[in-house]
Amino acid sequence: MRPKSTHHFYVAPDEVRLVRQVGCLAASCGRRTLRTETAAVAAVGIVQYELGDLGMPQSG
Repeated sequence: MRPKSTHHFYVAPDEVRLVRQVGCLAASCGRRTLRTETAAVAAVGIVQYELGDLGMPQSG
C-alpha cells in the first residue's frame, strides 16, 4: 500500500512565492502560461497520471 501524502495546488505567482519561502516544492508547466481554470485541471491530471490513478480500475 502506498503511503499517504498531501498535495496542494497554488497557481497564482504570489502564492507560489509564499509556499517556496516555507520550503515547499514547486513544479511548473514550463514557459507556458495557463488560465487559472486550466492550470488547476492540468495539475490534477498530471498528479493522477504520476500516481497511476488514471485508466481502468483494477479488479480486487
